[in-house]
Amino acid sequence: MTEDEFGINAQKALNEYGEEVVKRFSRTARIKHKIEGKMRDSVTSGDLAKSLKYKLKKSGQFWYISFYSNVDYFEFIEEGVRG
Repeated sequence: MTEDEFGINAQKALNEYGEEVVKRFSRTARIKHKIEGKMRDSVTSGDLAKSLKYKLKKSGQFWYISFYSNVDYFEFIEEGVRG
């Protein structure tokens, strides 16, 4: 396998991974939770689930993937902070 073929395969694999992470995050963000005895959506607007994106970047021979959102509280959710 040439370096170019490896790079194309790595990029394809990271794209598939990014798409799957976004899909699962969106699904998880919409899960209902029991709050005060009633089933409630974990999100009210759905903005966070809709806003998650990913970006691939190549630096030298390495590929990097980063996830981002334009919703300001995304970093808190990503770190597991509630409230």
